[in-house]
Amino acid sequence: MKKYMNTNVNPCDDFYQFACGKWIENNPLPPGYGKSDMNMKMEREVLHYLKRFLALPKSNDEHVAHTKAKNHYKACIDKETRKSRGATPLVELLETLGGWPIINDTWDGSNFDWILVAEQLSKYSTIFGFIGFNVLHDKNSRERKIYMTTPNLVLDPHLYLEPSKNTDKLKNYRNFIVKIATLMGGSEDNVRKSAEEIVNFETKMANKLLVLNILK
Repeated sequence: MKKYMNTNVNPCDDFYQFACGKWIENNPLPPGYGKSDMNMKMEREVLHYLKRFLALPKSNDEHVAHTKAKNHYKACIDKETRKSRGATPLVELLETLGGWPIINDTWDGSNFDWILVAEQLSKYSTIFGFIGFNVLHDKNSRERKIYMTTPNLVLDPHLYLEPSKNTDKLKNYRNFIVKIATLMGGSEDNVRKSAEEIVNFETKMANKLLVLNILK
């Protein structure tokens, strides 16, 4: 910690410079980051060592969880296979979940059950758009409790609540949806309309979440 301090500064004159004056000098902002602090630095270091571990060859005596993690990592960095398969695996997965109307002009939602889809999605991800979940330690150390809470939106809520100040970011988000959906076979006209509807719906959710947070 001492190397991040500027001991040439009198702490009574500027305690911040005294305590953190050499942080920027010793920690230039990494590419792609808008900010950096000690916790973020440690997280990057952990990810670096984790990447090195996942790149190691598999061994017969390692834990099955390690083998699965290495297989998953290998699949993620296999650019040639990803390129050859394209969006097909994801489209096939979406079809098992009832399809995605944004890429299917003839999608029929009459038998669509979003609660069932949410249950199926829980097998592939811990993210659920309408309800947030936390598992916390109880005061009784022998127990765990599952708490249902408000969900996390794709973007920071304030971006939706102040659209006039965040026009470029919301535009980039819409364009991202359009890019992904068209790559998966959706028609551009249908995709752009759906992207607008998605952002409008998330804006309504952001307003509801604001009210809930105030009530808390």
